[in-house]
Amino acid sequence: KPTQRFFNIKQLGKTPSGLRSIPVTSNQESLTAAAFGSKERGQYALHLVNKGGKRPIEVNGIPSSIPAFNVYVTDQNNSFKRIKKVQVSNGKLNLFAEGGSFISLFSVDDCLTR
Repeated sequence: KPTQRFFNIKQLGKTPSGLRSIPVTSNQESLTAAAFGSKERGQYALHLVNKGGKRPIEVNGIPSSIPAFNVYVTDQNNSFKRIKKVQVSNGKLNLFAEGGSFISLFSVDDCLTR
C-alpha cells in the first residue's frame, strides 16, 4: 500500500513542466512554501508543507490574472485529494491547513492531465 510519502512526491510531481521558481516567504513557524509560475502561460503552482498544527493560511501577492486555485492535500486522512477550489480576491486567498499536511494549489484545472 502506498505511504503518505508516495503521495507527497506524486503531488509535487504534478507541478506543470516549464514553470519557473518564484521567491516566496512564510511568516509562520513550521510552514514551508515553494512557488512556481509562468506569466506567459498563466499557470502557477504553490506547495505548502505544514509541519505544525492546524492553522489558517493567507497567501498574498497572487497575480490579478489568476481567479482561483484548486487545492490538493496529502495528510494522514487524504492521499493527494482535491478538497476544494479557493477564490482569489485582491491578490489574496485564504485556506485552512490541517496539521502535518502537504498542500498544493494549482491555478489550472488540467494540471493532473499533464
